[in-house]
Amino acid sequence: MSTDVSIQIQLKPAQSEAYLRWLTSQYEQLMAACWYDDRYRFTPQGERGPKILRDHPHIAGLSRSRKYLMHNKGVDSAVRAAFNRRNHLSQRGTTVKCWIFQNPDPTGRGNA
Repeated sequence: MSTDVSIQIQLKPAQSEAYLRWLTSQYEQLMAACWYDDRYRFTPQGERGPKILRDHPHIAGLSRSRKYLMHNKGVDSAVRAAFNRRNHLSQRGTTVKCWIFQNPDPTGRGNA
């Protein structure tokens, strides 16, 4: 039984920007709530963020979604601009993809 989940949504550019702002807001609020928790008080410098992401997979999911959307936005914008210039078309929806994979690393330190 596979535990991988793939989600695909179609958004217009304005919706994509709003969604990115919302993801960032949620990520920042949740990280701030965990950052000063006594549980992480004695975590060595530079390891607190990764430890929080390992301990809270929903925050790691927000982080991955934000990173993918920010990367996709830059690539997609350049491709769309060239396509629209060549074909004289108006803007179309943006596809946002988010993949969540089971971490094969036995230490639990993945790319979150």
